[in-house]
Amino acid sequence: MKKFYKGRSDIVFKSVFTKKSNWDLLKKLIEESINMEVEILEVKANELPKKSIYERGKILDVLVATEVGEVNIELNSYSNKYLHRRNASYIFTRYSSSVPAGGDYSKMNNFIQINLTYSGDYDVAECSCYKLVEVTRGEEYIDNLTIYEFNLQKIKESWYNGDRKHNLMALLDADSKELDNMSKGDYAMNKFKNEVKELNKGLGDIQFMDPDDDAEVIMNTIISAEKEKAAEEGMRIGLEQGLKQGIEQGIEQGIEQGIEQGIEQGIEQGIEQGIEQGIEKGIEQGIEQGTRQGIEQGLEQGRKALLETARNLKDMGMSVSDISKATGLSEDVVESIR
Repeated sequence: MKKFYKGRSDIVFKSVFTKKSNWDLLKKLIEESINMEVEILEVKANELPKKSIYERGKILDVLVATEVGEVNIELNSYSNKYLHRRNASYIFTRYSSSVPAGGDYSKMNNFIQINLTYSGDYDVAECSCYKLVEVTRGEEYIDNLTIYEFNLQKIKESWYNGDRKHNLMALLDADSKELDNMSKGDYAMNKFKNEVKELNKGLGDIQFMDPDDDAEVIMNTIISAEKEKAAEEGMRIGLEQGLKQGIEQGIEQGIEQGIEQGIEQGIEQGIEQGIEQGIEKGIEQGIEQGTRQGIEQGLEQGRKALLETARNLKDMGMSVSDISKATGLSEDVVESIR
């Protein structure tokens, strides 16, 4: 069976909403997201400028200039704890580069980011609105930056349960049959359905990875004039991912080798230090034991000498009292000498 690419597929989403004849759909999608009327002024280039060759490239999904501010729409085929950091880096880059050196910050534009997230198993609220605020008082730190996030799965579930605030958003996760059923009686939804189905016809048997397969590379496009540009973009992303994976593997292998060498050197140094400390302790203990034994032997030999002296004096006829005084031995010991 031929694969059907839903509206949340990267190539379908961008092809539908950036097409000038579909700006009415883009306007409606933005208005559904921020609950405010807007006028589309321009769909801008989506690649953010780099400040150096070492800076990671950033390509936005859709970037729109409106009379209420600049709107960045990000289509997320997955969600994890780092997704917010990645998307924030996109809008912060636009925010920081919007005022030239010496520019007037009081005339800064409003910046809005809309995250359309297919959450998978990750718990993402149906609708969220974020601002930079003081946590205890809720006071805004800046008044011109707002980030919205929508869970496409929950939006569609709510639509089936009767909540029709986000009609176009609910269609993004619809398959071909659902598009037919859900779009009845609504002009914008019906137009979106026709655009998606027409694009799927144009895709033919071309095979490429879409968000369902965690794709980040668009190798083909439905417009022949854009094929070369898409291929270059795919190569750039592939090189970027290859470099990242190479660095990660290199770090991992380096850590393993470092641990092995560290253990080996540690054992060698441990043996050397152990021998050295063992010799030092052996010498210390030898000196200590030798000193103690020398003292004990000296005392023993001295006592034997005194006893021998007392015996000689006794044989010479000296009195026990005088021998005791001369040798320091007690009279009882002198009397016991034979």
